[in-house]
Amino acid sequence: MIAELFVAYHRTTYSAETPLGPIELRVEKPNGVLVQLLKQYRATTWAYVTAFNPGSQTLAKDENRRRQHQLEDSLRREELPFFRGAGVGDDPQWPPEESVLVLNITRSRACELAREFGQNAILAGSDDGMAEIIDCRSSAGPLARAEQVGS
Repeated sequence: MIAELFVAYHRTTYSAETPLGPIELRVEKPNGVLVQLLKQYRATTWAYVTAFNPGSQTLAKDENRRRQHQLEDSLRREELPFFRGAGVGDDPQWPPEESVLVLNITRSRACELAREFGQNAILAGSDDGMAEIIDCRSSAGPLARAEQVGS
């Protein structure tokens, strides 16, 4: 089941509305607009995080929105710039998930937030604009890349 989920995560478009226009991210594909956004904000790291549907189990819209609001409040308290968007899977049966593109966040902090909100993984990268899935299920040891999980 987990391997299937990571395949689905790879088959998702992760979008965000930014001052430079909309950004659409795909796993293992660089994005030039993201590179420009990172330069504009003098950021070298980023992550794409959601609080929707913990453990890839569908919740009611109101509950998902409440959780997403809590995530965004956490980011505001940490004064991390973020931009709202949605993760939209290639599978039309899975509903879009409100999400945020967060700048200047470390992978370890992004995974802490993911675990806090019951998420299996995040999308993350550096100033080269390349996106990769990071497995956040374990807090011990180095973060595992999704390819190691079997996707």
